[in-house]
Amino acid sequence: MGRVSIGAEPDNTSDIVYTIDELPTSLRQQSIDEVVFAIPGDRTLELKPHLNYCHKIGLPVRILPAMWHQYSCQLSMEVCQGIPFLTMQTDNFNAAGLLYKRLLDIAGGLVGCLLFLLMYPFIAVAIKLDSKGPVLFRQKRMGQHGRVFELIKFRTMCADAEAKKVELLKHNQMNGAIFKLKNDPRITRVGRFLRKSSLDEFPEFINVLKGEMSLVGTRPPTLEEVEKYQPEHLRLISAKPGLTGMWQVSGRNKITDFEKIVELDCQYLDSWRFFDDLKIILQTIIIVLQRKGAI
Repeated sequence: MGRVSIGAEPDNTSDIVYTIDELPTSLRQQSIDEVVFAIPGDRTLELKPHLNYCHKIGLPVRILPAMWHQYSCQLSMEVCQGIPFLTMQTDNFNAAGLLYKRLLDIAGGLVGCLLFLLMYPFIAVAIKLDSKGPVLFRQKRMGQHGRVFELIKFRTMCADAEAKKVELLKHNQMNGAIFKLKNDPRITRVGRFLRKSSLDEFPEFINVLKGEMSLVGTRPPTLEEVEKYQPEHLRLISAKPGLTGMWQVSGRNKITDFEKIVELDCQYLDSWRFFDDLKIILQTIIIVLQRKGAI
């Protein structure tokens, strides 16, 4: 086994046996079982004539992509309609996993929507008696790869909450591109109960059934938050946002740093397994039953 230099003359290296121009000669003189082309990204070489020669003499060839690096992103080979593609993976999802995930979303979404319909009349009456405004709160959120959708929740704040938010921004308790206020004065009495019990989030099962969200995923940001994102933060919207996720089951009431949320969500994307979703859903159910929802 030896290396072939792609320069005009052999490099001053012990395992360099031929130059690239001498490749046909080396293949005839040596007992070669396979040729591997591993060209550095800063060097150029016309591979076609060498590939044709190897094919002509029946010698298998492997090509190492110049973009590959031991510690860089994952590269995989895929074939679409007979055409080979190099795919750069930025998460741990695959086709089979996404199918199982969607089936879980449909099953969970149906159960969640049924519960939502059963509780709607009672919660609607409580919201209407407590404050003026609609029963459901609708807000535009950023979904997968920049798709904007309308997130649905039970209204837990006063009707003009969005207008009052400007006045409260200076009291933001979070560091980074996210707003949170522990004792938010906009929250109604019924809204406080709905948040504590997480009942306010049941309308989101409609978003899950529509395919806009997943049961488990990253946090769905507002459009204003995304405008403040740095490039590395945009990875959070590379997958469907979730009704629950790593942030929610990791003590979201205690996390005040946006970068920590990014870290948790990226950890979910990098190490995703189908059983991780089941585990997070189970943890979420336990948290809800213990009434550790968000305030």
